[in-house]
Amino acid sequence: METDDYVTSAEFPRAASEEAADTLIAKGGRVMVMRNPRVHDTRRFGRVTQHIQLARRWGRVAYVGEGQNRLPAVHVSDAVRLYRLVLEKGRAGARYHAVGEEGSLCATSPR
Repeated sequence: METDDYVTSAEFPRAASEEAADTLIAKGGRVMVMRNPRVHDTRRFGRVTQHIQLARRWGRVAYVGEGQNRLPAVHVSDAVRLYRLVLEKGRAGARYHAVGEEGSLCATSPR
């Protein structure tokens, strides 16, 4: 469970969903927030799949800086189990990170 504050939607537009959750919680709603990383299975690896396809097409890999970027990930079956646990036993107002792997090195943008 995450305990750090999050940035506002003025700073990071996707934070609007957490702000909406806070509004519902303030009205008595039983709301929990799931923060999902890259979700993958044995065939598709989320956004990384697109990077692999581009690297194959271009014959090279693009990366930022020293290429040490890490993308945390979770297998779809683990994410599903976490959703079920949170629905059954989660604490209202809590924020959960669905991360099953520290992260793998990944190319993220052209250099």
